[in-house]
Amino acid sequence: MQEPDLPKDVVKEMKAFVSRSSLFPYLLRLPATLTSLSDVSYFWMREFYLELCMRVQFPVSMSMPWILTEHVLLQDNSLLMPLLLAPLDCYNDAAMASLHVHRQQFLFTEIEAELNLIFDNILFTLSDQVFKHFKTRAAVSLLQQTSADADGENAYDAEVRQATGKNNFAPLLSMQRLALLGRSLPFARLLTQRMNIKLAESLDFAIRRFEARDLGAVLELQRALRVCRLTHDLISEHLPDIDPFEQLLAYSNHSITFLSFSTRILDAAKEGVKADLLPNYAYRADGHLFQRPLTMSFTQEPERDPLPKLRNQHMLFGTKQLNAEYQLLVARQTQGGFGPIHAEALVEVLGEGGLNALLHDLSSHMDELIE
Repeated sequence: MQEPDLPKDVVKEMKAFVSRSSLFPYLLRLPATLTSLSDVSYFWMREFYLELCMRVQFPVSMSMPWILTEHVLLQDNSLLMPLLLAPLDCYNDAAMASLHVHRQQFLFTEIEAELNLIFDNILFTLSDQVFKHFKTRAAVSLLQQTSADADGENAYDAEVRQATGKNNFAPLLSMQRLALLGRSLPFARLLTQRMNIKLAESLDFAIRRFEARDLGAVLELQRALRVCRLTHDLISEHLPDIDPFEQLLAYSNHSITFLSFSTRILDAAKEGVKADLLPNYAYRADGHLFQRPLTMSFTQEPERDPLPKLRNQHMLFGTKQLNAEYQLLVARQTQGGFGPIHAEALVEVLGEGGLNALLHDLSSHMDELIE
């Protein structure tokens, strides 16, 4: 039997070399290889499936990047939250392919339009979740300080327990800019603007609830303003460019100019004292409080605006459970009247200038009644 031309060990080494050398072209073109491996444009390039479906284009709800980001958003402060913006790289790669591979401008325009829509949805939903997270943390913290019978996290629902846990929004809030389709978007500034709007809406909602109720609702207003202030402090740790709390409160309270001689809270307090507290309440010396007697012909409540509807639970104290907890706390402290605790709350929400204006107006009102 004829012996082989090459020994077996040499053949084995040659096969190993050929196997390794097959990767040499990819190593010699390492930048192009890495670009090809990291290209995720195929998540968006779906012309073949469009032809199968006989449709012009897929709706945004069927877009793979949006499906991935929506999945993360639905988890609400989950461990996947730091990766929320990772699927948006699909649009960067798809835009690169549309211009440099397919050379189709209309395809790039379609990608840009879809990205703008999805980014707006992400920003809107993310800002809601971030505000709800910090609002809940602030409400829980203040409730544990003021409620003597709070027994820890077991008193709250799972949503509150999740919010008081680890803050998985921190990596997103620390991101200053975001590169999309060759543009550098000020991600932190956009989130800051949304937080300003959310805080202003929350303050406005608390003031509207106070305007639509009697003077005893000042306790709820006091706690709502405290929660908003603490929420602002928590957010400012991650978004330091947020507007000052006093500026947001002045905007919602209609006291943003030097010519604003009155505020919404002050006007509601004046109306509550002159039109309801003084004519309709009786002072109880034993309890040191004003109490409303039984409804009679001469004790009619003044007309007020209807109570605003609570469309989002986080606009008040964060969650439905926390809203109920705070309402029970206020109800226990109110005792169906207006006492020293209400006066202290009124002094706090009015401030020194508002208190002086209220006392001056009440003094003039008493002089008119005496005359």
